[in-house]
Amino acid sequence: MLKPLFKGLKLAPFIECANCHVLSEYGTDQCKSCGAKIKTDADPRIFILALNLGARYTPFVECPNCEKLVRVGVNRCPDCYENIPEAYALNSAAAVVANTVACDVANSIKAFDSFAVLAGIGSAVIYLLDLYVSGSPKLFYFCLLWSAMPLTSVLLWLYRFGNFKLGDDEYLCAKRDLRRSLRLWLAIITVQIIALAVRWL
Repeated sequence: MLKPLFKGLKLAPFIECANCHVLSEYGTDQCKSCGAKIKTDADPRIFILALNLGARYTPFVECPNCEKLVRVGVNRCPDCYENIPEAYALNSAAAVVANTVACDVANSIKAFDSFAVLAGIGSAVIYLLDLYVSGSPKLFYFCLLWSAMPLTSVLLWLYRFGNFKLGDDEYLCAKRDLRRSLRLWLAIITVQIIALAVRWL
């Protein structure tokens, strides 16, 4: 779920297999799922998907009038009958996908926060055990990884999605949550570094 942190999204057309209904990249001759030949001459169902390092996201277009989400390729909103221009549809689809992906990744990163208490207590226990057993913090260095991993994920998210201008309320909430996560993990890793500094000074 953290794949979108490492590479940008791109929109690409996919075609549905008439036999098993699995989606394959447009231009593929044979379905990778059932082996059936994919026909492109008989009004195939084309889907636009957003790709990121193998992960797929189905984009939707937000109606410019009633804001209902409709499938890419729909020219008229089924609710309010507003025309949806193609140029607007592509821009809207990209924005909706980016917003969805940003929120999904933020929720995955935020799950690390439940580990923060354990990371703090575990660090203190290992630090004291190191001092008792060997007189110096040896295993404690590995505790820095406990904080560095979620901290790095938060920083990557803020770099990739933090300046997204078209985010909705859910995106803004996710952004606030990750800023709190940033402060939390910065506090933990700062205490860990201070503990090391106190020991070696």
